Amino acid sequence: IYNIFDFATPQDMMADGVIQDVSMFRSLLATKLKENKVSTKKVLFVLNSARIATREVEIPAVKDKQIKEMITMNASDYFPVDLEQYQIVHEVLDRIEVDGDKKIKVSVIAVPKDLIRSYELLANACKLQLVGLDYTGNAIKQLMIQEIPGEIKATVKVDENMTLLTIMDGNEVKLQRIINYGIAEAIEEIQDSEIFGEYMSFSQAMDIARRRTCISIRSDGTLEEQRPLNPDEHSIDAERINILRGNVTMALSSLISSLSRVIDYYQSRNPEKPIEKIFLIGMGADFSGLSKLLTAELNYKVIPLQ
Repeated sequence: IYNIFDFATPQDMMADGVIQDVSMFRSLLATKLKENKVSTKKVLFVLNSARIATREVEIPAVKDKQIKEMITMNASDYFPVDLEQYQIVHEVLDRIEVDGDKKIKVSVIAVPKDLIRSYELLANACKLQLVGLDYTGNAIKQLMIQEIPGEIKATVKVDENMTLLTIMDGNEVKLQRIINYGIAEAIEEIQDSEIFGEYMSFSQAMDIARRRTCISIRSDGTLEEQRPLNPDEHSIDAERINILRGNVTMALSSLISSLSRVIDYYQSRNPEKPIEKIFLIGMGADFSGLSKLLTAELNYKVIPLQ
């Protein structure tokens, strides 16, 4: 990476991952590229949408050139949707033997064609040359190979409205699951409380969550230590703070229970290869106290990777 910058996505630009309006984004991007002296016209988009479906399947051992044909033939069994509306791609995870039969474990991904088309239109609108599309799950795999230590690697990428759990054995993805919960409801609790100000935007509330612990360490709403959010908050009602912490924690309960079920599923099928620790990435890594809450509730050491 030679240069990196970010800016807020314009409001109402996207709906469930599909780009709706490019006008403001196009203007912002042109300005930022100029400010940061980026002149390349080539672009690669990494897609992140709850509408992207993934499945891990086992198929009979066939030649590499026959894998795509076999997956296409059985795709309707993997995804009970109108496959005319989806692009199907795959990645070989492992070659295994089950009861004497040789099989291939494959990750199959179904990407809505309208999602792909919207990014093609975005590239055209911004006068950029689209050289490829990738999927967040693969980007995380590359990150883990380079940055996450240990033979059994696990990351949880917690974003606004979705979470992606990835478990790897060496350089092979053993499990990757999308969970349709993120931190949005927890952030909305901070907004609705009005403790830190009225009419607070999502980004302002997220900034509060970064700087101040608005989470109870235990899911029942109790704190290991009852203490103010910071020394200058004597003017904020302690009872309201504790109520907020309980509400924020409760808003994360569906995310935590879903993560727990998927991790237990993996561990039950791979008891000989236990997960030792989980790295927290994405927006959740900046959410003060979330790693401690996950550590307490999942019974695994959860480490924020910022």
